[in-house]
Amino acid sequence: MPPLACPTLALPLVPHLVPHLALCYSRSNDADDDQIIPTAIVIKNIPFSVKKDALLSKLASMDVPAAYAFNYHFDNGVFRGLAFANYKTPEETEIVVNTINGLEIGGRKLRVEYKKMLPNMMDTNTNDSRKKERDASVSQPGSPLQTERRLPNNNNSSSSNSDDGE
Repeated sequence: MPPLACPTLALPLVPHLVPHLALCYSRSNDADDDQIIPTAIVIKNIPFSVKKDALLSKLASMDVPAAYAFNYHFDNGVFRGLAFANYKTPEETEIVVNTINGLEIGGRKLRVEYKKMLPNMMDTNTNDSRKKERDASVSQPGSPLQTERRLPNNNNSSSSNSDDGE
């Protein structure tokens, strides 16, 4: 029997983590779903009273891989119950997703999802070609970006200071 694989992540699945297969297929069959980042997650539904250090301690006690980046999301200085975490490999990320998704903390069940790629990040070919066009125009003589422009001196006090020689 060939190893199970997640079509969305193009990764083999660890046999004891088969429930993740349903998540992969539901994600891959949804035409509206954006591409995901296989090493980044969003942790949702964190109780507002749970501090970042307390959540990190809880995760460490569960013996899941440690994130190399972990940030709470604040909006205008107010915690919004979201955290973002990045891991070194998709395999580490998958272990964390499967271990803490549904974990109850402070009376709330955490919802863990793979972070989605922003639409403008997905179109790298278009962005790369625009950057090349822009760079090419900068290197051409007479380019507006290379032409020195002097702004008019609108400060009348400097000219009046030179007339003070009474």
